[in-house]
Amino acid sequence: MVGNKSKGTTKKLTTGTNNQIVKITGPTLRDFLIHFRRPTLTKYNGLYGFDWLRDEYVYDYLKVIENKDSETQLYRGDVRELIKEYTRLSSSDTADVKELANIKPTNGEPYIPAWLSIIPTHSTTLKGVPIDLHLQIDQENSDDGSELTNDGTIIEFITSPGITITPNSISLGDLIKGGRLSPDVLNSSNSVFQSKTIHRYRDESTTFKIESNVTDGLPGSIQIKASLRGAERIVGLLMIYPNIPKTCEIVPYKFSSVLGNTSVTVPQYLEDYLAQTLLRQACITSKIEKIKLLNIADLKQQYEKSQKASFAINKDMALSLINGFLAQYPSPSIRDLTESEGDAFPDDLAKLMAAILRETTNNNSIDGLYIDSDNHKKTFLVFTNYVTPDAAGIATWDYKEIHNQSCNPEPCYIDEAGNLGVMYKYDGSKLHALTAIHELGHTLGLPHTFETTSSAKHQFYQGYTDNIMDYDTKIDNLGTYQDVQFNDFYEHNLASFKWQWDIIRNDRSVY
Repeated sequence: MVGNKSKGTTKKLTTGTNNQIVKITGPTLRDFLIHFRRPTLTKYNGLYGFDWLRDEYVYDYLKVIENKDSETQLYRGDVRELIKEYTRLSSSDTADVKELANIKPTNGEPYIPAWLSIIPTHSTTLKGVPIDLHLQIDQENSDDGSELTNDGTIIEFITSPGITITPNSISLGDLIKGGRLSPDVLNSSNSVFQSKTIHRYRDESTTFKIESNVTDGLPGSIQIKASLRGAERIVGLLMIYPNIPKTCEIVPYKFSSVLGNTSVTVPQYLEDYLAQTLLRQACITSKIEKIKLLNIADLKQQYEKSQKASFAINKDMALSLINGFLAQYPSPSIRDLTESEGDAFPDDLAKLMAAILRETTNNNSIDGLYIDSDNHKKTFLVFTNYVTPDAAGIATWDYKEIHNQSCNPEPCYIDEAGNLGVMYKYDGSKLHALTAIHELGHTLGLPHTFETTSSAKHQFYQGYTDNIMDYDTKIDNLGTYQDVQFNDFYEHNLASFKWQWDIIRNDRSVY
């Protein structure tokens, strides 16, 4: 179909005694596609999950200093594998979601739907909230290139059962009232997408409220239909992520090794941040215990003064563990940790806490040997006064040897998330809270967005995404931070990817 080509009809009119053949022309549907989009950066609060294939992930769109300042796509893998994350419920599926068969872009490229993760309105565990999204209209290259007009085209929404959208229809004229944006020149170095100049319309003042009452664990959808005088075509799609809530139990601690000290900085509104960002985006309810204090210097003194003959763990063993830890990690009032000490600190702290907590609590869900185990469903977040260079936080991570025939004769290893995240001394700011969420992500199985480990499904350049598992600084092509440049989303790294929702929902401590 060609963009603004007129559709001709012929009608015979009778005027007096003379018959005239009059050709009446009327416009056909213009060639465009529509995408749902979330609000701009500063308006997105992280209360829901929304993920789409950003242009910069698949087009040579930005100058990346790590890539010698040349324009490049941010995604460093096979674009076809990344596309599967959006066109299929799971990338391991063998076929795309069935609704995509109804959309046929004229240039032969795939249509890539966005995904929305939304809590059911009547959920008994998480309070569902309405979601406001807006629409982006992309004129296809097959269109004649002139601006779209208010030609009577109606945009309607076809929802799967349990999904509602308000309003459920709107005129094309209302969607384009803000005018056409400056053209985007998209250069492509991959074989999936063509280089092109694209014309778009995006007016965030027109929003759509979406709610869900789906509780069957199946994906939902909103198909976008354009119609004009009997002609109609599906021009867009939003997929709804399966939204049966799960639970994550979080145990926050203040940790001190200074006698009598109870002052450890914890971010303001920590519970709100934990409950309303990463976990909520993956449809996981947070069960957060009241923050506790563990002061091992005070505990050491109590052990030394106690005359009890027996303990849950041997008294001498407990003192040996505490004294050994204090010898390895002197009080933060004495000196900062070295970089290597900062890396080892979480694992040693996990071992110490696993032993000590059996003595200070009656919680048998901790195995007494190591917090990073399958014997409990708890995630520990520990705030300390320790300082280490270039690290705001770090989480435990385990590399397990596995027996796999393909690895013979050498052993195989898999990396597995631990259950404890440590935050080093910080100021209690929003960035401090985002660090806590970032480390929580690690405990739930998420690697950095730029990692290449076995747990990293996809890799991007460091410091260019709005993802919570990215860093707030970019890295130069020498692998250093000589000239620090901040991520454009600095202080607004609140988003998560659809495949990350899958990972954390399957973590061993989520149920």
